[in-house]
Amino acid sequence: CRILMKKLLLIVALLVFSIVPVHASSTQINKMTINCVIDANGTGTFTEVWDMEANRGTEVYKTFKNMNDQSVSLISVSEGGKKYQNIGNNWDVNASRSEKKDKCGITQSGSSYEICFGIGDYGHKTYTFVYKVAHLVNQYSDTQGINYAFMGDMSIPVSKVMVDVKSELGSFTADNSDIWGFGYEGRCDYMENGTIHMLSTGKI
Repeated sequence: CRILMKKLLLIVALLVFSIVPVHASSTQINKMTINCVIDANGTGTFTEVWDMEANRGTEVYKTFKNMNDQSVSLISVSEGGKKYQNIGNNWDVNASRSEKKDKCGITQSGSSYEICFGIGDYGHKTYTFVYKVAHLVNQYSDTQGINYAFMGDMSIPVSKVMVDVKSELGSFTADNSDIWGFGYEGRCDYMENGTIHMLSTGKI
């Protein structure tokens, strides 16, 4: 779903889902919620909650590909009320499950990033992670917009996704912005509180 501002009233958010088919697995995401708040500098602060079954591997990770001049910084990860230790760019993808337990970090290769955090004990998990994407908003000749994949390639099944995007500068409405939804089956709507809301209605 893409949002493009009319009349230069506000910054614009564009939303693109990039979803690939996945096979059934004992590890899956039951529900994913993504909340994005865009500030006056065009930086997006994201809060994601993944309700999931984690029954294999050593870590959970989210990929950000081809970010170009955008940069990703990890703020925090928590699960079950416990805040993980953020080791920043020192994340070792080859570390053991016990070494990664209760820790989080980030890796970068060129213009691609991965936010990573340890699974710890297997079972049902509800992870909450917060991160920032700088230069989320693009400046065009007559307006501003965002071209961003809220979901990268997923290697595990995802049952349901909800995304909310809002701006600190004001409300998104049909009078000051345009939105396009593509790359997923679902809805993309203006809400009364000035938020753009997206909901997947088909199988992901």
